[in-house]
Amino acid sequence: MWRASLACILLAGAQGAVPSREQVEADWARQDDCRLAELLMPDLLPFLAAKDGQAALPRLTVPRCAGAPKLDGDLSDPCWASAARVPGAERFLLCQDGQRLYVAALVPDSAPVSDPTAADAAGAVDGVKDGKYAFHTDREPCPWWQVDLGSSMAIARIAVWNRLDYEPGLHNADNLLILTSDDGQNWMLRHDNKGKHFGGVGSKEPPLEVKLDGVKARFVRLQVKSDAPIYLHLDEVEVYGPGDAKKNLALKRPASQSSLSQWSRGNTAGQASRATTGLFTVGKSRVTLAGDALALNGAPVPAGQGSAVRRGDTVTLELALPLRDAGDTFAHAVGQVRLSIGGDWQLVWHELPALGFGKNRVHIEVRSAGPLAPPVEVTAEALVLARDQLRRQTFFTRKLDGPWAGPVEFQVAHEGPAAIVLTAQQAATRVCEGKAFFVHPIAEVLARTERFLRGLGLPDPPAPPSLEELRGRAEALAAVERDKGCDPAARLALYREARWLAREAAMKAALDFDKLLFIKRFTQESYPDVCLNHMPWVSRPGGDICVLDLKTGEVRNILNGQLGPGHVHGTDLWYGGDRVVFGYAKAKSDKPPNGWLNRAASFDLRRSEEPTHIFEIGIDGKGLRQLTKGEWSDLDPCYLPSGDIAFVSERCGYSLQCNELDKDETSCNLYVMRPDGSGIRRLTVTKDGDYLPHVLADGTIGYTRWEYHERGWAHIQSLWYVRPDGTGADALFKQHFNEPWAVEECRSIPGSHKLVGIATGHHTLPAGPIILIEPQAGINSPDGIHIVTPGVGPPEGGMSGRPVPGGGVRGVGGLYMTPWPLSETQFLASYTYGKETDATGYALYLIGVDGTKELIYRDPAISCSIPIPLRPRQKPPILPDNTDPAKPYAVCAVNHVALGVDGVDPKAIRYIRVAEPLGWPYCNTYGGQRYEPDVKGVMINWNPVRILGTAPVESDGSAFFQVPVDTAVYFQLLDENHMELRRMRSFISFQSGEQRSCTGCHQTWEKAPPATPTPIALRREPVVPTPPPWGADKALSFLRDVQPVFDRHCVACHAGLKPAGGLDFSGGLTPRHNRAYDTILAAKLISRSNVGDDAKVTPPLAFGSHRSKLVAVLRKAPHTERAKLPQEDWLRLVTWIDANGPYHDGFINKRLGEPPYDLASDRRLGDQIAAVHAKRCGACHEAAQVSRLDWVALRQPADSLFLTAPLAKEAGGAAKCKAPVYRDSGDPDYKAVRTLVEAATRKAWSCPRRDLAALLPELREAARCAP
Repeated sequence: MWRASLACILLAGAQGAVPSREQVEADWARQDDCRLAELLMPDLLPFLAAKDGQAALPRLTVPRCAGAPKLDGDLSDPCWASAARVPGAERFLLCQDGQRLYVAALVPDSAPVSDPTAADAAGAVDGVKDGKYAFHTDREPCPWWQVDLGSSMAIARIAVWNRLDYEPGLHNADNLLILTSDDGQNWMLRHDNKGKHFGGVGSKEPPLEVKLDGVKARFVRLQVKSDAPIYLHLDEVEVYGPGDAKKNLALKRPASQSSLSQWSRGNTAGQASRATTGLFTVGKSRVTLAGDALALNGAPVPAGQGSAVRRGDTVTLELALPLRDAGDTFAHAVGQVRLSIGGDWQLVWHELPALGFGKNRVHIEVRSAGPLAPPVEVTAEALVLARDQLRRQTFFTRKLDGPWAGPVEFQVAHEGPAAIVLTAQQAATRVCEGKAFFVHPIAEVLARTERFLRGLGLPDPPAPPSLEELRGRAEALAAVERDKGCDPAARLALYREARWLAREAAMKAALDFDKLLFIKRFTQESYPDVCLNHMPWVSRPGGDICVLDLKTGEVRNILNGQLGPGHVHGTDLWYGGDRVVFGYAKAKSDKPPNGWLNRAASFDLRRSEEPTHIFEIGIDGKGLRQLTKGEWSDLDPCYLPSGDIAFVSERCGYSLQCNELDKDETSCNLYVMRPDGSGIRRLTVTKDGDYLPHVLADGTIGYTRWEYHERGWAHIQSLWYVRPDGTGADALFKQHFNEPWAVEECRSIPGSHKLVGIATGHHTLPAGPIILIEPQAGINSPDGIHIVTPGVGPPEGGMSGRPVPGGGVRGVGGLYMTPWPLSETQFLASYTYGKETDATGYALYLIGVDGTKELIYRDPAISCSIPIPLRPRQKPPILPDNTDPAKPYAVCAVNHVALGVDGVDPKAIRYIRVAEPLGWPYCNTYGGQRYEPDVKGVMINWNPVRILGTAPVESDGSAFFQVPVDTAVYFQLLDENHMELRRMRSFISFQSGEQRSCTGCHQTWEKAPPATPTPIALRREPVVPTPPPWGADKALSFLRDVQPVFDRHCVACHAGLKPAGGLDFSGGLTPRHNRAYDTILAAKLISRSNVGDDAKVTPPLAFGSHRSKLVAVLRKAPHTERAKLPQEDWLRLVTWIDANGPYHDGFINKRLGEPPYDLASDRRLGDQIAAVHAKRCGACHEAAQVSRLDWVALRQPADSLFLTAPLAKEAGGAAKCKAPVYRDSGDPDYKAVRTLVEAATRKAWSCPRRDLAALLPELREAARCAP
């Protein structure tokens, strides 16, 4: 009956419901093409010709020349007359002498060049200064830009004009280095900007000007010193010599840069791109022409190796390259060719017959006009990429001292992707030729069939042909092929018979159910990111929840239009198999809304489009009911064993912690509700997002958790689990290793401790290779990854793990989604041969670790995913509720806190600090609020931090304390001085009455705790953490909570025109922060963790107060006396540092009615003050020097430094000038400046910046209490 069932499906397939026989066989052919592509991968056999039916690169024979050219830029040498011309780029001439490859070209000014950065880099030397970016590198560590002056010349000064049109990038170049070079390879550092901000056109801050006093150089390079990825984008760069002070030596000169971004000129792909090619590339040599200068791999060509001579509008170049570096491909601006480089000989392939299994014959010829000295050694080998390994067999080797031609016979003894490779070598000259073909693996398929039949308890299929019959025919065919020659057509026909038998056996063995539930949905086409998949408009409207009848091939729609236009967004089948719960994004029509692909339109779309809601319906299409409603999207539901429903929701009100200022996007957390939709309760509190929940075999909920907390923004999308009551949340796998960047869509495998999932990237859909996860191998061990589809890689990032035993599904290309485990060896999945966001390309497959891959269903009009067997399934255990709603707190118990804290004396650990990283808020009135305008330009702090308090650690290393519920918290170990010893760079949340315990401070450490008596801390009630002196009700503000410490203890010496040590700790505002904070960052006085870090476990004493220069100085003489801090001030300082040194306590609301007034950026105010100072202070000072807006005293404007310093002591001033500038406060100029400052400060307080807003409650309270 099982064969009859397949026949019914195929018959239905003729009517378009499921694949027809022709469609199945066509899919097999595509699978075989993917397998062959493994052999053609560039890292394996890059020189192979394309397989039959594919276009190969044209081949160019490079002739041997009688004599070497002079390399003087004059193409009169005889060799050029007989040189080969490159097809499609005839201006290039090539010849060789057996040792070197010679290249000549006539390059007009209008000739295309393939250096992708030249056009963008030229913007910085175009003479245009407008405050906008002139070039834009990609985001990378230490990006650079450089200009070639043409020859070594004296340089007197360099002026750099900053970009001013993008606030988040204003400070990207603060740590700019300027370097010079004579050869483009050896660089000399000429200037380190050391974190100082500089301006540009029309800004208060002047452009950067560096005097070099006649340094001689040809190249000038600007580079940002940054280990973390960062963009470099500037307005203009000018270089001047000592002679004519107005002649810009860099104007219109050739320039280049380290990379291109999506905003770069000349980047037609609109994506980031590294500069890797030049005028032409041959083998390892990249050649560029910068003006009249010829460069090889970025450096000037050494004397005697080449030249470039300009004649009018054309440059003539000649270049010699060692043959050993020449390779066999010549790439130019508009194409590439493969090179045949022989001495005075040529390797020729005659037209090949069909290649395949068994005996083959090729005809090889080496053509030569005469004797070959030294001899040419010719080698031929056959390669087959079998399932177990790459098999290589050399079948011909001969040394030739003259022309030769003849047939060569050889045997191909293995099945799979194969190639014939011919190599000819004479001294340093080496030529490789190859042809790929596919040997259809009949034996492999029959072995797989036998395993299926054995699993079914059948010696043979119940209908002919029998397995034994097919095996006999295969052996007979193989014998004939070995004896008489390959027969690819007969092998293909028998292979298809074998595959049909294997398909039938596989489906009978794996699909032990009659119906398959799945969804039809257009794949998400908007920004492909799992953290953005909950927007209702990410997919085109269309699709349904469907049931495929495996007996009849019929497909039935369950919703069948009951909800109108829209799309299904996640679904789950109840354990009894009679109903489904699903998310549905309703649409206004069958067309997506305007702007649906524009991420900047999200705020408006959210207010005009209905959110995604959760519904339930019977498998029979009856009983449709809506379970959630409101202004937030709810999606991706899963049934809990109790009948409750867990789901993903944006009702947490968090803004997505990423991207640019114009984006308004939400983040999601996990929630649970009763079966009727009531009693919605939050399960997780994650500022960065929880996604794709599935109930695991033990009754917990597995899900993908994103983390941005002070580390690895790219790498930490890990597998977590939580109990259905929200307690016990913890990492299950991949918390502390990098690749793959994410594991998603993880489900328990029936009867196994393993899980199946998808390995994918950060900015991607949950698409990639299917993997098995074995947490028992180690929560942080890549050995726990077994790859089911090893030829498929994640769409972003790298990959760890090893193939499953059995080899898995072979073949490169395509992507998998939504795997459903049938067993440890068989899985249902969705797969596309196309790109990640292929709206209609995903189809349903059965795959297996033994190589099974069988198409089950494809709808060419729409993608299909989430295949679920429609049958009752085993219900996981119902876990008891461990919460206690009567308790508004949870309890944490820690034992042996020093375990895992290597290098720290256990006795030094005295406290545990509890802190909260605050999530970015989102509401539908103001949209998303942000901590930074563009966090990608600020890779340190992405959140404000609230200090909840500290709990004592007892002498035995135990602690027992309360923590708040529904709050994300992290912990720090402290010494007796409340200085951080170790930091938790993750976070956790707790439920009411939850009790958690751990041993040591270890970050997902996997060791059993030692047996000990009852810890001291647990012999009493849990303590409430002691709040900090400034209170636990608000986040840290540098201006409010830390600047007063500097005011009381530091500014007496570290302020004014000449602050001690060049360090200004005064509190005036700067355009970005305040002066003290800018000083601390520029001088790197504190040690902070970086969001650009990776996923590794953080060692003790890695960051914080113990690693900060500021603290080290304060703990040594003479500062132990000069700046002796009382306990509260000390706590403020070290706590702020250990919180990673945040500046703001709040967020940017970009939709306030009246924008904040930024006094520090008020150019008009600065100009008005400077005008007075130019008149009154110009004899001793530059006006700008003493008109700094950070000298404005915000609380007492009259105390502003430029008012007190020049005012006579008798008038209440500081009298810092040699003679008082202002005799009294009645001086008209004094009054004018004071009036300006008082008006500006009133405006600053009435419409405050974000940092000033933190001070308002304190000021209001002081005013209320004043007598």
